[in-house]
Amino acid sequence: YETLVDKHARRHNLPPTYEKQTFYRRLHHIFIVRIPSTPALKVDGPTTIFLAALSMCKLKPTPSSLSSLDIHFYSNLNDVLDIVDIVCLQCLIGCVPIDGGRQWAIIDWSGNLTRAVFED
Repeated sequence: YETLVDKHARRHNLPPTYEKQTFYRRLHHIFIVRIPSTPALKVDGPTTIFLAALSMCKLKPTPSSLSSLDIHFYSNLNDVLDIVDIVCLQCLIGCVPIDGGRQWAIIDWSGNLTRAVFED
């Protein structure tokens, strides 16, 4: 998925400057949360929210010979699961084991049609 990330997130004295970043994660779980009508939370009627539990792929540098292709490599996943609104997910991609299964190649065939568009 793609999201806007503050380039200065660790420098609190600077105003935020956002840039688009692509993240590849492994889907572990999908949660369905049903919320009843709760006026205190400004929920007017029953609402259902879908959440995804994901772990981030620790990407390795892509060889320059493959830079024109949308192929990325990882060997480890982050130990922490992140919970996100499922609408953040844009597509599912494939992973192919390489190097005897010690690394994985992420094959992203989604192309530019599934990329997020951010408006100012």
